[in-house]
Amino acid sequence: MADPCEALNFLTLTAPQQAAAARLLEVVRRGGVAVLCGPAGTGKSMLLRRLAGELQQQKTIPCSVPTGVAQAAECLRTAHQDAAVRGRQPLALLVDDADAAPNATTLADLVSQMPAAGGLVLAGEGRLLTLLARQPVVEQRISLRAVLRPWSDTESRDLIAARLPSLLALANASELGQRMHELTAGIPRLLVRLIETVAMVLAANDRQQLSVEDLETFHRRLFLAAA
Repeated sequence: MADPCEALNFLTLTAPQQAAAARLLEVVRRGGVAVLCGPAGTGKSMLLRRLAGELQQQKTIPCSVPTGVAQAAECLRTAHQDAAVRGRQPLALLVDDADAAPNATTLADLVSQMPAAGGLVLAGEGRLLTLLARQPVVEQRISLRAVLRPWSDTESRDLIAARLPSLLALANASELGQRMHELTAGIPRLLVRLIETVAMVLAANDRQQLSVEDLETFHRRLFLAAA
């Protein structure tokens, strides 16, 4: 089975994700600080990669996508050294898993070291907001807080239709689509995993029927495998 994180790279951004991406890109271009929050699996890493791709394509702002604050600090040190050689230039740091920072001070140190022309995006789960709230000085520098939420039923169904068209031919397709959305709580990463499991089963057994109970069994096995 394909890595669900890699599979997410090929998804079309939903309208809320597109709106968040546009706002984040504007903050980075201006050299500001932004926060991207959301539950695990809602597409934060995917969105950072899309932003990095856009910046790299434009070739106007050097961009790095470090994972964690420690790696981000190292990228920043390297950038400072390069700037000393080549002169002052803008910089974009898109930091994934920033919520794993050991404490609020570590985040504050990273923000304080960003050059005035540097754009910084801190992405993570809810703990990130808690850490930032402990640093009022950092809070004041944040110009955007974007939140990615689980997908709606319609967005989940659109993904199912795009990646699992064989399901639409089944008599109970509507019921199955609804249940897949409910089982995964609209979390894109979980939905992709369930879709790929169902696709494998349908292809291997050439089945013309699929029940809600089958879906629940597949989901339970995936949950146990991930535990």
